[in-house]
Amino acid sequence: MNLSVKKEFFLIFVLCVVAIALPLVLRYLFVGDYLVGTESYHQLRLAESKIFFYDQFSYGGRYVITELGLPLILSLNSALLSKILPPIIGLLIFTFFYVLIKDLPRNNRIISSVLLIVSPPFIYLSTVLNKYSIAVLIVLLSLLLFKKGKYFASVLLLSVLSLFSVFSAVLFFFLFLIYSRRKKIEKKHILQLLGLDILLLLTQYGYKLYYLGIPKILKFVGLDINVNFLFQNFISDLGGPYGFALFTSILSFIGINYFWRENKRETLFFILVGLVMFILTIFFSQTLFYLNFMVIILASYALVGLTKHVWSSGLIRKMTILVIICGLLFSFVSYEKRLVDSLPNEATEDAVYFLTKIKNNDVVFSHPNKGFWISKAYKKNVMDEEFFYAPNVNERYEDANKLLYTTKLEEASSIINKYNIRYFYMDNNMKDSLYNGREEGLLFLLRYNPNFNLIYKNKEVEIWEIENV
Repeated sequence: MNLSVKKEFFLIFVLCVVAIALPLVLRYLFVGDYLVGTESYHQLRLAESKIFFYDQFSYGGRYVITELGLPLILSLNSALLSKILPPIIGLLIFTFFYVLIKDLPRNNRIISSVLLIVSPPFIYLSTVLNKYSIAVLIVLLSLLLFKKGKYFASVLLLSVLSLFSVFSAVLFFFLFLIYSRRKKIEKKHILQLLGLDILLLLTQYGYKLYYLGIPKILKFVGLDINVNFLFQNFISDLGGPYGFALFTSILSFIGINYFWRENKRETLFFILVGLVMFILTIFFSQTLFYLNFMVIILASYALVGLTKHVWSSGLIRKMTILVIICGLLFSFVSYEKRLVDSLPNEATEDAVYFLTKIKNNDVVFSHPNKGFWISKAYKKNVMDEEFFYAPNVNERYEDANKLLYTTKLEEASSIINKYNIRYFYMDNNMKDSLYNGREEGLLFLLRYNPNFNLIYKNKEVEIWEIENV
């Protein structure tokens, strides 16, 4: 890199550091020293307890099917790595992305880099402990090696993907297959990747597949507790846990036209891959992390094109660009605030600690989104968010929904006895999202039926015990 490019990279890199550090520092100051979200604690518990084969608390007991790459890394020093791993990976993701797009026109490169930094999927990967961060990092590094003609090294890296995301490994095998045929890469590299993928997948899941058989097809779509319909997952401004910023999404559609003008040979392949990823996102939300890179590149072309466009009024041009910039900043700030305010907080931690003090391994019922916290307290949950190969997962999901919304004691009793439930975890997040702050469903039963006793309460969480039903 020449001097001006190095200066450019340094300035944007500093901006990246600030964007990643801001929610972590604010959360530490105003909420406490807690990891963000439920998956963080799931990964941490697997690592700390060395749970690599059988989990006695998830679904009341089940085989561990989830990818074990991150728990194995965390097991080296879980206390330290759980805090420093996400921001380090985030900075590496930014660096590799910047190097990958260095051939773009300067303005597009700068705008793409900035759009990445303020995008919710990137902020999520850089601040929340999750298995997809390393998968995304591996993909970017592999693409970089592939671009430099180091095909075997690229293949070797892609094969490791299955340790962190089996879905990503399958997705990028097919993308590698398609792109290598398009670029006339030797067949031996495709066979190398296929062989390594099969070997690693069989090593991890072969014996489980032999004993457990084919996993059941889910008859439901597991959504975040604050997400009411599928489309919300795509847009962070509508409540998606790591969706695109609204203005970035709009700009990406506008950018297709500008991208076509400058890259006619690549546009069709680029758009087709993006369309396939968009469809996959409906079923596998983690595809958003990869689609995000394509979206922001298209958005950068839109922004550059709009600045060069001949407007009938200079004032309208300035106002339009100002509105877009303000919209992007609003999405960034609101998402960072959401991360700062995310559960768990002190009230959640205190409630989980209370559960750990109960000297039995009885079943605790709550929304599946709270399942990882229940298992973190070394108590059995009815369900959590790890649906793959879960025992009777469709039946459990249906029963959990019935129990959450029923006001009939007889219907509730049959489900309670079916799963040997003794405790109930209810927090304000559930009350607001499931019952809109009203005393309905399970909340009504807990409060007004004498069979349920309130044994713990703080400003946000209630824990109830059942005597007999």
